[in-house]
Amino acid sequence: MRPDPPPPPAPGLSALVCGSAEHSLIFAPANLVDDVRRTRAAMEKVDTWGDARRLLTPQRYAELLDELLARVDPDPPDDEPLDQSDLSRPGEWPCLFYSQVVDWLPADIIEEHGEYFSTMMDTGVIFDTEDGGDAVCGALEGAGISVRWDDRLDDLFVDTE
Repeated sequence: MRPDPPPPPAPGLSALVCGSAEHSLIFAPANLVDDVRRTRAAMEKVDTWGDARRLLTPQRYAELLDELLARVDPDPPDDEPLDQSDLSRPGEWPCLFYSQVVDWLPADIIEEHGEYFSTMMDTGVIFDTEDGGDAVCGALEGAGISVRWDDRLDDLFVDTE
């Protein structure tokens, strides 16, 4: 008798990146991690609004506008300087939030391998690092979600939204 096939991955989720932060594992969708890194690399080259329009994806450019300008303001001209110190998190834009990890993982895997927490400042899930993540990563892979390790994943996260 053949074993049952693994359950399908969460809709739209096929690959995660795993890393560690303090005393917990953290996870984020691989495509989002790659996008945040590409965007931060592009932002290092942005001096003007024209640079931002040219180097950022339309979605990230729209987010930048929302972050820095009122919705009724017209788009700045290409040669107008873009002052990144006006960002809510200069040098860390865009960023991921620890509280989002709950949204990215299948609930059954969180229930089995994680521990929910809630404080006045934040909510989320903690995963034990004792086995190096083997149990939770194995469960994710068993659910059809590939997982890759990234020692620098924590650099993309900030504490609170």
